Amino acid sequence: MGLIGDKCESSDNGGRSGEGFALVAGALWGVNYVVVKLVLATVPEPLFLLIRFGAAISLLLAYAAWRGENARIAPGDVLPVILLGLFGVGVQNVTWTYGIHRTTVSSAALLICTAPLFTLLFSVITGRERAGMLRLLGTAAAFAGIYVIVVTTPGSRLEFSSAAFVGNLLILASALLFAFYSLASQPLLRRYSAVKLFTLASIVAVPVLVANAALAPPQDDVRLSGQLVLEFLYLEFLYIVVFGTIVAFVCWFQGIGRTSPVRTTLYQYTTPLVSTLLSVTMLGEPFSGGQAAGAALICGGLMAARYDRTALTGSRRRTGKAAISP
Repeated sequence: MGLIGDKCESSDNGGRSGEGFALVAGALWGVNYVVVKLVLATVPEPLFLLIRFGAAISLLLAYAAWRGENARIAPGDVLPVILLGLFGVGVQNVTWTYGIHRTTVSSAALLICTAPLFTLLFSVITGRERAGMLRLLGTAAAFAGIYVIVVTTPGSRLEFSSAAFVGNLLILASALLFAFYSLASQPLLRRYSAVKLFTLASIVAVPVLVANAALAPPQDDVRLSGQLVLEFLYLEFLYIVVFGTIVAFVCWFQGIGRTSPVRTTLYQYTTPLVSTLLSVTMLGEPFSGGQAAGAALICGGLMAARYDRTALTGSRRRTGKAAISP
């Protein structure tokens, strides 16, 4: 094989391994939705966020030290890392946590899957991707699916007095921030390891979590008793910290680093599949026909956008690389 063929083969292998990492992250997050929902029934959101990230950062720092990582970054990368931590990790996790506590697990997992839609829109706006007709139609279908899920979530009404409606809006905000997170992290992953980048971003996110706890209304019914401390020792919380936070995010960063953000975020389809099955069987949450219709519109629209051959052809012409499926 010639030089171009060798590069193509290497890129294909890297793309497949990147998609494998993204698939693992999606499955871990699918389980995480149900586990978090169970924990939030006992632990208030601000305390949950502080303990989750406090434990996660401690483990990440220990792991990074064991790997011989250092905290040095180029001066030009300081601001991007700060923005990634504040918004892509801090605010994103605050909106996600408050959102999932107010809506159903299945709706939250389905709406977070709109992250590829926002990733695509950001990519088109910044000139990274082209917007062909199929992509435009797919985008319209996905937004229609969002509306259907928002209005058909059990207990949801189109008013801010509805907890489920507010929860859905918070999850959509989280999806928007997650799309930013995916795009902003890709160039940084060319210079830093996934572990180092996520550790730094998580540390930067701490002021957001502390501010959220300080501004939150007091929880009169919560006491740091021995029973509450025991709640943190359950396997549920261990899963959230180790697998739902550290392993999942590192796998996600690895996926983004080995392939494109648009390709990687498509593997979030694994999350609603796993979480919906578990929420129905373990939590007894209802899953309506409207939610199923909205899911079909979102998934169908995003798949149509993925296979827009016009956009792909234009991308290949710009890069001059051999054809690689998105």
